[in-house]
Amino acid sequence: MAGSDVVICFPPQTLFTDKDTGAPLSGGKVYFYSQDNPTAPKNIYQQTELPSGEPGYSLLNNPVILTSIGSFGDDSGNDINVYLYPYVGSPTDLSPGEPEQYYITVESATGVQQFTRMFWPPNTGSGGGSSINALSSTNQITNSQFIETLFITPATFTVSGTDAVTQIAPGWSVLTSGSGTVTVSQVALAFANSTNGTNAPYALQIESSSLDAISLYQRFEADPLLLSGGFVSGYAQVASLNGSGSQPISLQYQPSSGGTPVNIITAGTAPDESFTKISATVAIPATNTDVAPTGYVDFVVVLPKNIRIQITSVQLVGATALASTPSYLPLSTQLQTSNLYWYDKPALDYKPIPSYLIGWDFPFNPAQFLGNSGSLGAIGANKSAYIWDQTIAFQTVNNSLGFSRNADTSSLVITPSLDTSFALVQYLGQTEARDILNQKLSVQLQASTSATTLSGTVSLYWTDDTTLPDLNSADYKSLVSGITAGVPAVLNGTWNKVDFVGDGNATFTLIPTADQFSFSGFDAISSAGKTTATFFAIVVAFDTLAAASTMTIDYCSLVGGTIPTRPAYQSVDQVLRQCQYYYETSYNKGIVPGTASGDGDRRFVQFASYPGTMNTVQTIAARATQFNIVFDSVKRTITPTIKLYNPIDGVVDTGYWVLVNGGVVVAGTNVPSSNWSLTNISNKAVSFNSVGNAGGPSASGNVQGPSSYITFQYTCDARLGLVT
Repeated sequence: MAGSDVVICFPPQTLFTDKDTGAPLSGGKVYFYSQDNPTAPKNIYQQTELPSGEPGYSLLNNPVILTSIGSFGDDSGNDINVYLYPYVGSPTDLSPGEPEQYYITVESATGVQQFTRMFWPPNTGSGGGSSINALSSTNQITNSQFIETLFITPATFTVSGTDAVTQIAPGWSVLTSGSGTVTVSQVALAFANSTNGTNAPYALQIESSSLDAISLYQRFEADPLLLSGGFVSGYAQVASLNGSGSQPISLQYQPSSGGTPVNIITAGTAPDESFTKISATVAIPATNTDVAPTGYVDFVVVLPKNIRIQITSVQLVGATALASTPSYLPLSTQLQTSNLYWYDKPALDYKPIPSYLIGWDFPFNPAQFLGNSGSLGAIGANKSAYIWDQTIAFQTVNNSLGFSRNADTSSLVITPSLDTSFALVQYLGQTEARDILNQKLSVQLQASTSATTLSGTVSLYWTDDTTLPDLNSADYKSLVSGITAGVPAVLNGTWNKVDFVGDGNATFTLIPTADQFSFSGFDAISSAGKTTATFFAIVVAFDTLAAASTMTIDYCSLVGGTIPTRPAYQSVDQVLRQCQYYYETSYNKGIVPGTASGDGDRRFVQFASYPGTMNTVQTIAARATQFNIVFDSVKRTITPTIKLYNPIDGVVDTGYWVLVNGGVVVAGTNVPSSNWSLTNISNKAVSFNSVGNAGGPSASGNVQGPSSYITFQYTCDARLGLVT
């Protein structure tokens, strides 16, 4: 029984007086009508007690005859209260219908009208108004009044084929069959364009030409059981224009393939181009066998083809009863905009922002020290080594891991020669670590595998140890020393894992098509490391990958906040300079240090002495002198490791000394770098002073402006995890 919806008419005793004399209105009459039809009497009730002790309601005569003192009286003249039911139906209904208020008139015993009351009781709504009690959900439709569109008004789309989809607004797409055009506009509505109380700011105008069929729909992704198993009410305000007369419009509830489509209503628009309310309530069976995330529900508005239509104030709500058809529930444009976050979120997720990770937008990684390809075969099982800039690889099987650059995408490709699990690791220093650990964190990566699937995890760690595991040691140690089922199982050193929601592991499964994985559940805010961390690390670990299969990783980002994004674009030069903070080489890109190559070599002037005078035949001799190397980028430490390479044969710790006479090379020799001592090293430059009176090449001949220079390639190494 809906007795809770019955409202007392007046205070416990209401006395009516004559409007002229002020005397009690003895024998007066009070009439109760429907506000929607002031000539139709509307039922009123007297409260009774049921056998169960609960209140019941019995019909009263309408009009009510007032007692001798001017109060409400029953058929026997007893003083009573009158109860109203300001809805369609009766108090015995399981749920109230739409609001229907009372229109009340009071007359004297002789028929003189005393006063009237309209829309009584107040704050209940009026005929055709909203009934909150009649709803079991809020409006599921977003952008219901087309406040945002994806086109510049007007826009014409050329379409063809069966079931062609054209997205026109956030949440809204047009479905067409046949070949033709669809023209859409966002129309601002004036008050004169009455939308029957919905006060819509905009309508969508849509017109097709030469099509076989057209409909407008909104899809509820990953929600295959939306409002099913209950009552669903559809609503829209629709107008047909250009003298097309009344046109049929259908509202439909269409679940994905595992469910049964339901036609909510088919109704005609008004013939005079005014907006018409189309609404109805139907039962929705709980029959969709599809499950999330592939299952869905579509709300479809089937439109007449080749007709100009305007539509607004679209609604899909749950209702409490089949007899209840709620009216449109208005929302401000601001709230409608807020409700579009579901649409904006994927775009925000994709919107690149700077990543803390260096070089892990792999197509831009310069791969300075080993070039674009190589192997970790020599370092043994459960060992690690740098393979690309800021990229450490770990393998669990000896002589297994190979790496290369994808010829098409320039991404990093891992190819094992033996079945192995593996991991990619990047270290960051104290400044970055403490900044990272003062916030919530998100990670996004994009990768694929040639295998059927390849599972893995992303893990974040910090330590307050003063040193990192030594990749130069006999054990080739990184922080990872084992992997179990794609999860780092054993760690070298004292490492603290950053909390991740759920089971603590950010897991993913790669497939042959490049896929994007986003993780926003890392919470480092409570971490003690935000004030004590000395190093930070990210580990992307992978389960066993079969020999000759591949894993291709396009990028991996680490960003602050709870919205994972791909790394923001940086130029090749910007990425190179960031990587040079850790490692720098004079060799041209793609040339492995130690290669016999003079491209990009450095040259510094040395002394050239001769005992006599110019233009005489005599011996010319080269002598060592001081020179400086200014680094291309500032280094992470003031004590980077410097190595020189002979550009002629690539031998380390040597250079090539050239003697020139009158612009012509007359002699050259390989010389050890021990002819110069490394002094005054810093994170910006290094000086080399000559040792004693070290001599270089010499030659005899006619002296014509002699000079000499030393030429070499160099590397400057400040990578983390290398104890030198």
